[in-house]
Amino acid sequence: MNLLISHKSEAVLAIKKLFIIIYVLMILEGVLRKWFFPSISSFLFFIKDPIVLIIYFYAFQANLFYKCAAYYLYLFISLLIILQAIVFMLINPEGIIIYAYGLRNYLLYIPLIFVAANCINANDIKRIARITITLAIPIAVLVFFQYTSPPTAYINKGLADEGFVFMVAEGVVRPYGTFTFTSGHVLFVISFFAFMLSSFIKTHERISGTREKIIYSVACLCLILLFFTTGSRSVYAYAFLIIFSLTVCNFLAPQKDVTIKLVSFYFIATLVFFIFSYTDTYQIMVDRNISAIDSEGSPILRAISSLFVFTEFFNSTPFFGFGIGSGTNAAAVLLRGTSEQGMGFLLAEDEWSRIVLELGYLIGGLYIIFRIFLVAWLLKLAFYSYKAGEIIPIILFGFIGSVVLNGVMTMQGTVLVYATIFSSLLAGAALSSNNKLAKRKHENT
Repeated sequence: MNLLISHKSEAVLAIKKLFIIIYVLMILEGVLRKWFFPSISSFLFFIKDPIVLIIYFYAFQANLFYKCAAYYLYLFISLLIILQAIVFMLINPEGIIIYAYGLRNYLLYIPLIFVAANCINANDIKRIARITITLAIPIAVLVFFQYTSPPTAYINKGLADEGFVFMVAEGVVRPYGTFTFTSGHVLFVISFFAFMLSSFIKTHERISGTREKIIYSVACLCLILLFFTTGSRSVYAYAFLIIFSLTVCNFLAPQKDVTIKLVSFYFIATLVFFIFSYTDTYQIMVDRNISAIDSEGSPILRAISSLFVFTEFFNSTPFFGFGIGSGTNAAAVLLRGTSEQGMGFLLAEDEWSRIVLELGYLIGGLYIIFRIFLVAWLLKLAFYSYKAGEIIPIILFGFIGSVVLNGVMTMQGTVLVYATIFSSLLAGAALSSNNKLAKRKHENT
């Protein structure tokens, strides 16, 4: 691959292709890590990072970083975090791998959002949607066999040597799909739901021809299967946030065709859920929910508490924290050994608490403020894009907004990539549609 570009358009085209490669790798990487090359699983985990660096190389050459307040705030926070990490490396050279991994999680992927803002458009999202829908069909078949197979089956193999997998109920696994952990599969299912919902509302734009209609019909059945076999309550929360975001937007800026399709969706969803309530899978989910509430408490209260529980650590946290990356799974593996993966968290389970504990309450607090500011910027873009007639950004915001806000991006690699890739798609599609609207208004005046 020639890394030197002669035209800006050439860089944009190359970046679009690399985004798709990263996206496909994100979905299929787990297959390679679990079943084909488990001995080099750690190496494959980082296979996307060089591609991200190539994107930045192109973006610097062509000046494609979108300059906005969120971008400059990111640069400021990054400088502080890097300086702090250097000090920790000098004081404790033994922890350099943990600190380097922490820098990767906090800083490496976020600039993709600002590159995509100048490169990605709605057509690129349609391409990603087609890839997702196409992959979802064989993944649904895989998940069916995972769900109906015993935990000891090879198809339910996890990364750990002891073959540990999460369970929905006794003898019923929580499918991982093509991923190495349940969170990746949940995000795939809900992104699939987002693209299918967008296709349903804008059918005339997304589906044409007999072949596309057949694929869409099969994909609908696959979505129902994937949705109700995840064994996760999060997938329902994300779906609610997507519908809620779209409904609120349509209330504030009504569009007749969207209103009609939303009403139709509510009816279809109610009917599907009613039928599902008579299945054994539904009862398993009910039992799983009761068990989870007994052991963890209300999921709603847990979600709300994650927005303020980090303040409890302000008085007990060192001013500069315990070191970036020190609360990650990688740190747990290095300090405890590979046999204890998934056995707990070194510092805190929720994102904001771990950020404060790793970076300290000053820099950690600034990083949290940046995440809030980034979400507010994405919401603004999505809303104005909706008013311009493009609905996919607000649909994507419905689930990715909460992940960017306080999802475990700085600890879980798949969550990090999902959050940044879909934020990138949102920003690119929203800005391209907003620019088109502004251009039309200018021409009319």
